[in-house]
Amino acid sequence: MRLPLWESKLNDYIYANQFKGFEYGKHDCCSFTIEAQKILTGSTLFPEFDGTYEDLEGGKAILHKLGYKTWIGACNDRLEKIPVALAKRGDVVSMRTNDSFAMGLCMGKVGAFVGIEKMEFIPREDLKLAWRID
Repeated sequence: MRLPLWESKLNDYIYANQFKGFEYGKHDCCSFTIEAQKILTGSTLFPEFDGTYEDLEGGKAILHKLGYKTWIGACNDRLEKIPVALAKRGDVVSMRTNDSFAMGLCMGKVGAFVGIEKMEFIPREDLKLAWRID
């Protein structure tokens, strides 16, 4: 269940992070969406990843230790998968990258994603997957 005032807290979170660049374990797609889940609901369904890795290999090691091949598998297992068209503000969404997928947050008509130098906003039409955060 989402907490009271989650909408303004989500706006504050996006605003505070819009000019932060990508950094594994501190400000990447996983940490970005985990922190948003904690803001919206008070907790995360992914505590094993919350501040516990420093690089891509560390994150993948946790993923594999839990029995997942990809983060999409972890999201499918722990969150309710929904059509992108039904995603609402604060839900987790994904987009295709050159060699994988990235996680971000639905912000209405766009998805907010951690970019190399600053946050990137991707049109809903380019989003590929979505999961409900409640």
